[in-house]
Amino acid sequence: MAPLTIESMAQGDSPLHRVDPRGKVLASFLLVFSAAALPPGDLLGPALHLLLPVTLGAIGGIPFRPLLVRLALVSPFVIAVGIWAPLIERQPVEIGLGLSLSSGWLIFGSILLRFVAVVGALLVLSASTPLADIARSANFFGVPRALTAVTMLVYRYFYLLLGQFKTMLRAFHLRGGARFPPLSLWGAMAGNLLTRTLKRARSVQLAMELRGFTGEFPTPELRRFTGSAVALVVLTVIYTTAVHLFVRGVLPI
Repeated sequence: MAPLTIESMAQGDSPLHRVDPRGKVLASFLLVFSAAALPPGDLLGPALHLLLPVTLGAIGGIPFRPLLVRLALVSPFVIAVGIWAPLIERQPVEIGLGLSLSSGWLIFGSILLRFVAVVGALLVLSASTPLADIARSANFFGVPRALTAVTMLVYRYFYLLLGQFKTMLRAFHLRGGARFPPLSLWGAMAGNLLTRTLKRARSVQLAMELRGFTGEFPTPELRRFTGSAVALVVLTVIYTTAVHLFVRGVLPI
């Protein structure tokens, strides 16, 4: 069975998939902005923000395992940045039950939870909305068309590069090589990979130009906002506002 990709998940049919993509893009942006605005070292706020993409993913019937794999692939970069916080911030903070913890570790945990909440929201957005619809929605909110066109081309080029790399590994293995080439061959393989992908990209460019591509992808006319999109945005605003008020002690529960 072919591996489940983000693109294949985005072609599903669920209440979340049927929401206007502009509503999902705007709700995701609001969630990202809200998570970034939480107080430093706060753990409860990011954890509550994480509930929103988890709930939406469950409504959309999106399998979480492929998303967790992608989340784990980029997590080392965030860990490499956040791990410095315990070394810099060493002031003890009371956490209850007579226990204390360095404020740096609280900041580190907050960074990780924000990362999971923000990237999780973006992954749920990508898994419930085709890339073309996301780009069209971004254009609607004022993002330059040139930027969205470049983003879509880079996205396609990445998979082209990955496909060429897999082909080279398979050819090496079928010719009696090990499962992974030795380090002495990686330089030559990188040069060969660059040459092959540039040739393939040139062929793709010529094909697009022959089909009338002028630098902008044709997009159908946008419809009016649907009630489900408005409801999603309103609920996101209410939820994130309530989380901020609760975390800051303004809204006791």
